[in-house]
Amino acid sequence: MIDIKRKIQKHLPWFIKHGTTRIVFLIGPYALKVPNVFRWKCFLRGLLGNMDERLWFKNSPADWKLKMAPSYLCLFGGFVLIAGRAEPIDLEDYQELDIQSFHPLPMDKKLMNFGRYDSRIVLVDYADSRQFCSGCEQIFKCKKVVDLK
Repeated sequence: MIDIKRKIQKHLPWFIKHGTTRIVFLIGPYALKVPNVFRWKCFLRGLLGNMDERLWFKNSPADWKLKMAPSYLCLFGGFVLIAGRAEPIDLEDYQELDIQSFHPLPMDKKLMNFGRYDSRIVLVDYADSRQFCSGCEQIFKCKKVVDLK
């Protein structure tokens, strides 16, 4: 059933996906992520998730950005995040994936959180407000200091 759904999604110009904290509208080459309005706590985490995902992409070094679907714009305090749309990957691609190569990016290691963008496999959901609130700014600073050496 999941494979059929993924194949259909691949060929539609638009599609809607539901996550725990966000709803994603896949429209042409874009993914519009909005907070899930059905539960208050999920809505708040969705706002934070949109803001965090934008901050991760905006502040990450170039080599980390190659591992993320691009995040173009976050509007209205996290109410809308505009990102690049990645195509879903299949189970075989996922099983061959070196998950550790995505460290230290925040991620839930589920198949649905990875996709193919510009012929490379990327994270499509790297929002984790707990990670960001607990020190990703320090991770960015450390990475920039290492790159300068």
